[in-house]
Amino acid sequence: MAALLSLALGHTAVTDVAAVGRILTLRSLSLSATGVRDVWPLATLTELESLELAGVQISDLTPLGTLAKLRRLDLNSTKIRDLAPLATLGRLEYLDISNTDVSDLTPLRELHALKRLFANLIEVCDVGPLSQLGDLSVLTLLGSPVVDITPLGMLRNLKSLDLEGTQVADVTPLNSLKELAWLDLTGTRVRDIGALSTLKRLTIRGLELFRLAAS
Repeated sequence: MAALLSLALGHTAVTDVAAVGRILTLRSLSLSATGVRDVWPLATLTELESLELAGVQISDLTPLGTLAKLRRLDLNSTKIRDLAPLATLGRLEYLDISNTDVSDLTPLRELHALKRLFANLIEVCDVGPLSQLGDLSVLTLLGSPVVDITPLGMLRNLKSLDLEGTQVADVTPLNSLKELAWLDLTGTRVRDIGALSTLKRLTIRGLELFRLAAS
């Protein structure tokens, strides 16, 4: 019998993953929008590269700290608060922590392979830990209380940045990001984008606000 590599149980009535934890060959697992509350059985799935837990009411990420091969992790709309268990996931390239109780990004500073980070609608003010993520190309911070984006000026490979609904007023730190191609400033406090005039690839959403302010 061929080894089972992928299992999609999202949007089902599954609540217990004890049996899933015995499928040691799994590389991809989706449990999004299920009734699962205990993910400890998943700690044995050390071959996992993709894990989707969006909408699952879990709060403890400790069992995931053993999944060293994870490249994709979706935690959108979970009850998580502490990202510390993820600090060991050095291969992680995609992470979604949107709409969670996370307020501290410090554990992410060692995730140097991270390319896409979705951190919408969370109470994060300090983006300093992200300055070490040199491979990051997509970052979304929609609706967060971020004010100071100075650390983001270190992200030389950043191509897409969503600041919609944040408290950002000064985008000057972004003027060194030559790869930046998309920037969403809708609903921010930004009123001067002159510092970005040298970024020839850049498209800015929310420009109508500046046109109205100038008229």
